[in-house]
Amino acid sequence: MLPIVLVMLALIGSIAAAATVRVARRRAGNIPTIPFSDDARRVLDRSAEEARNRGAAPIAPDHILLALLVDPASQTTQLLTRLGVDCEVLQQQLESRLPTEPVGPGQTPPLYTAQALSVLEESIHEADLAPAPETRAGHVLAGVLRIPRSHAAQLLQQSGASLLALRSAHSAPAS
Repeated sequence: MLPIVLVMLALIGSIAAAATVRVARRRAGNIPTIPFSDDARRVLDRSAEEARNRGAAPIAPDHILLALLVDPASQTTQLLTRLGVDCEVLQQQLESRLPTEPVGPGQTPPLYTAQALSVLEESIHEADLAPAPETRAGHVLAGVLRIPRSHAAQLLQQSGASLLALRSAHSAPAS
């Protein structure tokens, strides 16, 4: 029953809602209920689009990070730039690693890998720690960093980003 609900939610354009249901189901009540903001939902929708365009069946942390880097003017890319991360180089590294065969039309939207679901869980926990009324794109970026075994987190760390530095830059006013 749950997979049908997830597919239905994803088909009506709410990938974030499907992820929230899946994350909540996985943790069985041990996770705060903090909704995803519009900017975080756009990131999750873009990550699904990236996965679909690249022929990946499930959405992985790499797709989420790539979606966070798409807009050079976004809060997340500005945060990373303040940390000394070259977002263009990071984006190129991700793109070179991901497959490039698009998924054919009519195929069901991709779901999330276990690591990507963990990113979403950790994003919600980051919002809860803030405390924030909603999970924003910056929390999703922190969620990526909180999964240190993921390729996306490793690339971020190699580029000079750390969870502590991200939290510090996120709470400091932009200069």
